[in-house]
Amino acid sequence: MSWEAIVFGILPIVFYVFVDMRYGMKAGIYTALVSVIVVVSWFFWRTNQIDKFVLFDGVLMCGLGVLSLRLNNPRYFKLQPFIIGMILGLYTLYFQIFSEPLLLHYIPTMRLLLEPEAAAMLSSDTVRHAFSIMSLHLAFLFIAHALACLVASLRWSNFTWMCVRLSIYPILMSLCLVDLLLFYKPA
Repeated sequence: MSWEAIVFGILPIVFYVFVDMRYGMKAGIYTALVSVIVVVSWFFWRTNQIDKFVLFDGVLMCGLGVLSLRLNNPRYFKLQPFIIGMILGLYTLYFQIFSEPLLLHYIPTMRLLLEPEAAAMLSSDTVRHAFSIMSLHLAFLFIAHALACLVASLRWSNFTWMCVRLSIYPILMSLCLVDLLLFYKPA
């Protein structure tokens, strides 16, 4: 995941919460929607391509934003991280159960991005084992985070919802680090 994709996930949420606090729900959602369009456009301009996930996330956020505006209820807009998290979690779990673990599926792509010495490590059984375990843990993390976002969107303040929503990034990095430390045993 590139830093642009992380920014894409953070900026509209932060803009929504802080504009909503000052000017109300409609202004917050409009600001978030404009920021989604700006960030997706910038991502396209920067990379000359549209990442399918970024596009889907943006379209979903815009669709739920419009629904929230029409129904005058911010909860629909705030369901976006729940929907994305469940899709990611179930998609990752599907690969874990019925195919090869998702991270193993991306090893050929990772090899292209790494230096030759690091790319060679990806072929080892220990890395493949660590990635298999990490894929399973990621599936459960995405689902648990999605459920936490659902509860936060239905019961808690916008600021608390934003904190829960954004907590995925440090938790994700920590999980990957812990999994590598625990399950990667170099020969």
